Amino acid sequence: MLARLRSPECFRQLSNSARASLLCCYSSSAPLSRPKDFVPSTLILLRHGESVWNSQNLYTGWCDVPLTPLGEVEARTAGRLLDDNGFAFDVCHTSVLKRASFTANMALNMANQHYVNVRKTWALNERHYGRLQGYNKDEAYHELGIDRELLMRMRRTWNTAPPAMEDDHPYWHGNDRRYRDLTEQQLESSRGESLLTTSLRCMDYFQEEVMPDLAQGKCILVVSHANSLRSIIKVLDSISNEAIKVMSVPTGIPMIYRLDENNVPIPPNRLHEYGCEPIGYTWGDERGLGGFRGTYLGDTDRLKSIQGKRDLTNRDWQRIILRKVYDEAVNCETENVVETRNLWWALHAKMGESEEYKNMLLLDKMLTMLEEEAKSRKQRYITREGFDAMIKKLHLDSEGQVVLPFKKVGQGRKREEQIVEFTRLHPEAPEPPLATTNA
Repeated sequence: MLARLRSPECFRQLSNSARASLLCCYSSSAPLSRPKDFVPSTLILLRHGESVWNSQNLYTGWCDVPLTPLGEVEARTAGRLLDDNGFAFDVCHTSVLKRASFTANMALNMANQHYVNVRKTWALNERHYGRLQGYNKDEAYHELGIDRELLMRMRRTWNTAPPAMEDDHPYWHGNDRRYRDLTEQQLESSRGESLLTTSLRCMDYFQEEVMPDLAQGKCILVVSHANSLRSIIKVLDSISNEAIKVMSVPTGIPMIYRLDENNVPIPPNRLHEYGCEPIGYTWGDERGLGGFRGTYLGDTDRLKSIQGKRDLTNRDWQRIILRKVYDEAVNCETENVVETRNLWWALHAKMGESEEYKNMLLLDKMLTMLEEEAKSRKQRYITREGFDAMIKKLHLDSEGQVVLPFKKVGQGRKREEQIVEFTRLHPEAPEPPLATTNA
C-alpha cells in the first residue's frame, strides 16, 4: 500500500482514512523510476515572511494579509541566501495568499530568477482556523466562550478542528473568485481544518504536482505556510503525530532537503552535497526524540529563539491543563484543598486520555512529584497556592530541555572526502553536484 503513495492518481483516489493512515506511517524506501544518471534532487521549503497578523498574534489562516516591512526583508534575505549558495530552481510552488505569493516573488527576484515558473494553488494555503480567524490567539477562548484547554488542543493536536466558519463571518471566503473551482465538499471542509485535513489536501497536491519533478532530479522551491510545510516535513521524515506539533517553522528561513534515488532525505551529516554551508538543526520532542533531515540556511540564534518561543507555548498549555486538573479535583473535595493522592489519581487519569497528554513533560514530572510527596507523607494536602508554586518550579526547571542544540553540518569535511562518499553512494551519476565550498 505504501508504494501507492508514489502514484499521484492512486493517492488522490484513496479514501481520507486510508490517506491519513499513509501520512502517519509513510516510508519512501522503495525505489522510484528514475534515470540512470539521476543525481539527488533538491527541495527547498520556505515559509512566507512575517505578516501583519503574525506581528499582532492573530489567527490568520486563509485571511489575506500583507507582509510587514520586516517580512519583506525576510523574503529578500532568503532569496539572497539562495542565490549566494548557487541554487537554480526549475519551478516554484506557492499558495494563493499574498503573504506567500509576495514572498515567492521577492525571493526569486533577489535570487535573480524572476523568470522561474510559479504555480499557485489553494491546496498550499495555510490551515483554515474556522471561526477563530481574526481573533487574538491569547484571547480567543474568552471572546468566543471556548474552553481554554480545548482551544489549545485545536491549535496543537493532530485531528482537532476549530469551530466552523459560517457564511456570515467577516472573513468567509466562499464568494472569493480564487476559490470558485472548489467542489462543494472542499468548500465545506475548508470552514475549519484540523492539522490532519490540512495535511491531506496539501499532500494531495504535493504528490501530484511536486513529486514527479523531484523524481527527475529537479530543484523545487515551495513557498507556503507553517502548517502546510509542516505537513510536507512530517511525511518526508516520517514524524509522529505527537512529535510534529513541537516543530517550529520560522518565517523567511529556507530549509533544504536533498533526496536520494529512493526519495529519502539525505542526512546532511552523512553526505554534505548541498553546495553550501547550511545550518543543521536537530530538534526534539519533549522526550528528546525524533528529528528531521532538512537543514536551514539562516541565523542560528534566531532559530533557537523561535523554537524557544514554541517550547514556551507548549509549556504554557501544560500549565493550563495542570490547573484544570486541580480545579476539577477541588470540586470533589469538601474544602478548598486537595488530598495529594487524589490529585495524583486525577492527573494520572488525565494523562491516560491521550498519547499526547501521556508524553507531556510537565504533566509527567508533576505526577512524579506528587507520587514522591504521597509516599513520603510530607504533604498530605495541597492548596491552590502550593500547587501553583509546584507548577512554576517545574516550568522553570524544564526550560530549555525541549530545544536541542543547533550546529553547522559538514564542518571539517574536505571536498575530496565528500566526492569519494558521493561517488560510492551514486556510482552512476556523471559527477558530484557539489559547488565550490570552503568546507
